[in-house]
Amino acid sequence: MRRTDLGGDTAVWVEEGEPSALDRGLLYGDGAFETFRVYDDSAAFVGRHLDRLHAALDAVSIEESFTPERVDAAVDLLTDGFDGGDSYLRVTVTRGHREGLLEPTETEPTVIWTAKPLNRRQYPPASVESTEVRRPVGVAGRHKTLNYLQNVIARDDVDSDEALMVDSMGDPVSGTVSNLFTVEDDAVVTPTGQIREGVTREVVVDVAREKDVDVHEGAVDLEAADAAFLTNTTWGVRPVAEVDGHPLPEHPVVEELRESYLERALEDAAD
Repeated sequence: MRRTDLGGDTAVWVEEGEPSALDRGLLYGDGAFETFRVYDDSAAFVGRHLDRLHAALDAVSIEESFTPERVDAAVDLLTDGFDGGDSYLRVTVTRGHREGLLEPTETEPTVIWTAKPLNRRQYPPASVESTEVRRPVGVAGRHKTLNYLQNVIARDDVDSDEALMVDSMGDPVSGTVSNLFTVEDDAVVTPTGQIREGVTREVVVDVAREKDVDVHEGAVDLEAADAAFLTNTTWGVRPVAEVDGHPLPEHPVVEELRESYLERALEDAAD
């Protein structure tokens, strides 16, 4: 195994050689990826993340499987020397070197691991702006494929911390890299349908129900919301400070879920 250190403290490990300039991930976005949050040199919720990665690989018909031990090996190799023991880890899997045209004939996937250190475990409240950019539908919308152009366009539309994407009806359903939650009368609501069901979203819903917080899936109403928050693997639970310039207050339900999620993540990583 060989690690390459890039600028900005990013470390890379390419399994089995180097990627080709004709790799299908580069040419067609033909692949999938998954991210892990590492606390004290151990990744959290590995089983859940691998389930999601395998579902994505199955959806795009790439035959590659991963084990917790393979994730541990990547953490050990790439995070050695990172200050503090906390990091972001990503695995990218492409179909491999291009042999045909659009027809996917390759059988040897390219696997690339990347990691970078993180210096915080909770993030400050986010500013959010709405866009009219629609979330992708189908496989590209449900799974973490390498087709992120819609998300890039949406993010480029705003000057805030995150952009909200809409479904086919024009209703907000998610951020570009995050899931969306609102709080109304102490009940938590998160969109369903045209979203990517994130691991952090899943854990937050579990934690909320364990704490007897009323949580359900459905359409969100940001104008009527008492509060809102975003979730993803790196941020955990991130409160929303404002939407389109309109402030949203702090809320005890959000703070409770934020602290409880971090506690759960640390416990899982330590197991």
